[in-house]
Amino acid sequence: MPDAEAACRQALSLFPDHPVLLHSLGTVLVELERLQEAEATYRKALAIDPHYADARCKLGALLLSLGRFEEGWPLFEARYDAALTDRTAVPPGVAYAQWQGQSLQGKAVLVWQEQGFGDMIQFGRYLSLLKARGAAWITLACAPALHRLFRNLPGIDAVVDGHSDLARAPHDYWTLPLSIAHLTGTTLGSIPPAAYLQPDAALVETWRARVAPLTGLKIGLVWKGHAGHGNDRNRSLPSLETLRPLLNVPGVSFVSLQKGQGEAEVSALEGGPFVLDAAPDITDFADSAALIAQLDLVISVDTAVAHLAGSLGKPCWVMLPALGLDWRWVRGRMDSPWYPGTMRLFRQAEPGQWTPVVEQIAAACLDAAAGYAAASHPQGV
Repeated sequence: MPDAEAACRQALSLFPDHPVLLHSLGTVLVELERLQEAEATYRKALAIDPHYADARCKLGALLLSLGRFEEGWPLFEARYDAALTDRTAVPPGVAYAQWQGQSLQGKAVLVWQEQGFGDMIQFGRYLSLLKARGAAWITLACAPALHRLFRNLPGIDAVVDGHSDLARAPHDYWTLPLSIAHLTGTTLGSIPPAAYLQPDAALVETWRARVAPLTGLKIGLVWKGHAGHGNDRNRSLPSLETLRPLLNVPGVSFVSLQKGQGEAEVSALEGGPFVLDAAPDITDFADSAALIAQLDLVISVDTAVAHLAGSLGKPCWVMLPALGLDWRWVRGRMDSPWYPGTMRLFRQAEPGQWTPVVEQIAAACLDAAAGYAAASHPQGV
């Protein structure tokens, strides 16, 4: 990173008012944790080109990560700007208007999927706010893996794929989930309640027989996110073996919730500490929710399952990388304002150094397992 900063500054010595170079320097300064300098650098880029989408989006994310939501949300609307270099949110491309905070009384609204599964789960809590503002019909267009999870949400009239006829039918307005947070004026102190999801009762019964034989503290594990994520090399663990100090903690039944990359590592792990490898039978997030509801704790990297656990009100410990830290975890905190009382954050001190993080989690898990055992077998009983 120091080399990257030097290269940016050398280029700026030749082109001092180049917004792209200023944006690049700002991004480097964020990773160096020189956040005031980064903010000033992004603002300088925007003073030169107020419509520069990359600088608007990055400054918005930085301000959100500092808890400065009022300033951050409007800038972060640039995340779906067509001029953005790396756009992860794409509007639905319909002819009718985007919702900008107008009255929704009697109106039909299309809520369009943006970014990843975790974003949709984290911000699914905002859909009820549209109904509370008078929306007569809400269509949620999202990935099939989320359909069963969201289908029973109060106030949602239809959950469909983005290519379906209903998703392409006329509505009065369209919006994106994160834009609802902006337009409803969310501040650090006014985040809607986290535990808005309920697992499907029939699926809970289906999974109950699988979980019932487990003993001790029941912990679900996820050690890798989606391989296509832009920061996956930093946020995902190298392998399940990285968690060995945790896996050796006595008094715990571990459950693999890992899907996709890393899923096969369970069977290859020497010593086989898992009592239940649930992943092969998990078909979507509704299955994951029904299983998580029966666990005591979820330990996860920064990926969708962490948001699923938090949105179910389940305790969750999240391992966070030093590089490419997502804005939603809010800097300088060991808890999450998005999931108060249930989420605990374990942050890397140095890029790529997961061992100290895992050792901290293993120590905390040892204490939790001892507490569980003491509660389950009181002295004299």
